[in-house]
Amino acid sequence: MSLTNIEQVMPVKLAQALANPLFPALDSALRSGRHIGLDELDNHAFLMDFQEYLEEFYARYNVELIRAPEGFFYLRPRSTTLIPRSVLSELDMMVGKILCYLYLSPERLANEGIFTQQELYDELLTLADEAKLLKLVNNRSTGSDVDRQKLQEKVRLL
Repeated sequence: MSLTNIEQVMPVKLAQALANPLFPALDSALRSGRHIGLDELDNHAFLMDFQEYLEEFYARYNVELIRAPEGFFYLRPRSTTLIPRSVLSELDMMVGKILCYLYLSPERLANEGIFTQQELYDELLTLADEAKLLKLVNNRSTGSDVDRQKLQEKVRLL
């Protein structure tokens, strides 16, 4: 059996990146959809150092390692990605938009963006049809108090 030179299989810098103790947790974080910003100094510096080689590595999985103009890194899947991904439900997206709206609204900025769960729920009902929201939680919703409780619980858990 002959020894294979690692450079014939992969670039040395990529082998160093994959062997780095930071890589497994960082890779898992990226694959789960996390963005890696400057606040994670070690991980961010690692991605800066090995960006070129990791871009090639992730391309094999049909995802792109992206460095956004704001400086953070994330993985963007292509339609043929080999890495599992999840999609937010319509209710999840609506709640997310309302959270941003509430956090950035002028009256709440005066309170440092703080609001209650009830304010979130009330805003959700103001901006969306309650019957439609109930259907998002339970397709067979009749609009009963139990269905409303399920909707409130779902919003609370998001």
